[in-house]
Amino acid sequence: MTLFVLALANAAELRSDMTRISPEEVYVMTCATAVEDAGSDHQKVIDLWVACDTEAVRRELDGARPFIRGQIAMSEIARDYSRLAAEDPLEYARVVLAVSAQRRDAALPFDDVQAAWLRVMQDSEARMNVEDVRSVTIRWLPAATGTEPQRAILDELVRKHIADMGFKIRPGDDADSAEAAVMIFVEPVFRVAQEGDPSRGKLHGSEVELKSQPVRYRDRDAKGAPLRVTERADYRDKDEAIRTATDAAARAFAEQLLVQVVREVYTDYELPVARRL
Repeated sequence: MTLFVLALANAAELRSDMTRISPEEVYVMTCATAVEDAGSDHQKVIDLWVACDTEAVRRELDGARPFIRGQIAMSEIARDYSRLAAEDPLEYARVVLAVSAQRRDAALPFDDVQAAWLRVMQDSEARMNVEDVRSVTIRWLPAATGTEPQRAILDELVRKHIADMGFKIRPGDDADSAEAAVMIFVEPVFRVAQEGDPSRGKLHGSEVELKSQPVRYRDRDAKGAPLRVTERADYRDKDEAIRTATDAAARAFAEQLLVQVVREVYTDYELPVARRL
């Protein structure tokens, strides 16, 4: 739980304009800090998060609820499968992925989902079982915004962040790119969110949006929902604002892709019988 609080705090510190922290984010951070006092009592932690969810409804903070429900889900996993985590880390990772896939109203902490996915990728046999979603091709749709160098940097960053998720990413113009298991057509959009004037304390604001067509799972003869992310950065330096927003959008896009792939693979996964300590 301490790591969760730190992650929220670090995310807030990375914001170039602190006024953009939403009431929902503040509320989740407040709940996380309160839950810390429960220590390792899993049921008490669950009860406190459930109380936070109830209060979020009363305050009409609907945007906070997926994250709160994600904390409830992870706390239930800790309560029910702690032994499995020690005895069979690979199966424990699959449990985390299955819960992420099956609880569509909950946003499990992304670091936990990513760690579980990468644990599966470390096992050669388990990795072979998901080869039908591992290779990815990104193809860029014509863009009316952004310079060619900006789009090139975006392409590089999207590839980097998708590769960091354990996928094999092919260049869009590669001869074998059409054979990738996952094909995504994406339109990039670069916007000036705010004209800067540092001499008057006014920061440059930049937005980068990535909008995809439905994700194609070629080897599964299936389609996933379109992916869409928008990230903004505000800095004194205009180029720094664009670079930061570009990297944030690329990372968020890769995260959305991984969450969708996990749902594609693990929605029907049968959870093992809970083994509480």
